[in-house]
Amino acid sequence: MDAPPPLDWRDLALLLALRRAGSLAGAAKALGVDATTVGRRVRALEASVGAPLLTRKDRTVALTEVGEALVSVAEATERGVTEVRRRVALEREAPRGVVRLTTMEVLASRFVAPALPKLLRAHPGLLLEIDTSPKIRDLARGEADIALRLSRPEEPTVVRRSIGAVSLSGYVAGPWAEDPRRLSPKGLREIPQVLFGLRFAVAEGDWLRTRIPDAPVALRTDSVSTAVSAVRAGAGLGLLPDVLAHGLTRVDLGAPSPPRGVWLAMHPTSARLSHVKAVARFLAEAFAAPTVTTPTR
Repeated sequence: MDAPPPLDWRDLALLLALRRAGSLAGAAKALGVDATTVGRRVRALEASVGAPLLTRKDRTVALTEVGEALVSVAEATERGVTEVRRRVALEREAPRGVVRLTTMEVLASRFVAPALPKLLRAHPGLLLEIDTSPKIRDLARGEADIALRLSRPEEPTVVRRSIGAVSLSGYVAGPWAEDPRRLSPKGLREIPQVLFGLRFAVAEGDWLRTRIPDAPVALRTDSVSTAVSAVRAGAGLGLLPDVLAHGLTRVDLGAPSPPRGVWLAMHPTSARLSHVKAVARFLAEAFAAPTVTTPTR
């Protein structure tokens, strides 16, 4: 009996793309080809393996048991390739090259960017790429070198440490700030609230609701800049980072709100790379003693 032909890495990459995208069109986009090409390659691979690899329903696809088995091999291969690349990079001792940072826009714009000249003066050979998209990048798969987050990273394979905190306070603006009686404990129950808490930062919204449970809610958002803009426009009371609160009126909520911790995470291999270590040190220093703009009133 003839042995089956060996699998090509491109075939495994195709199955990985199908598994992650859930459709021929999504896999085609990820691979930079058209959906017809993906379909033709799947049929050829199924003929080579001698078993169906996909089930189709409407425009989505799911892997069969054989397909899932091959994806497990593909994922192991991908991890091995990523590890080889990291080990090769370890040979380069000088802090030079590209470091990919994934974080929130507010952390990048208010903490990282203002301190960037200091990093570049010390290490002119570095290039920092900052991804502020809401998608959580997978450090184990090499989608980023460093993650900077406002919650403790839970991935079991990463090196993590707390590097600081962002202080939060209640703020209002516009007509809500003009009459001190509106800022009394009774008056605060009438001010609409601007809350975090669609997917992230739920704790802040929960804390404000606990302090003033009877107030109406005007807005819920995961966007810090949107919340700040809404409060600045007079939409209501928001629990905001003090560093963004210039020109707003601070509100006494009866107790200080818990600060939001800032966490740094890296894959263990990436954490040993000289250029990644240089950026990690820079980030820790940037959050150790941030300059906070003093709010008014």
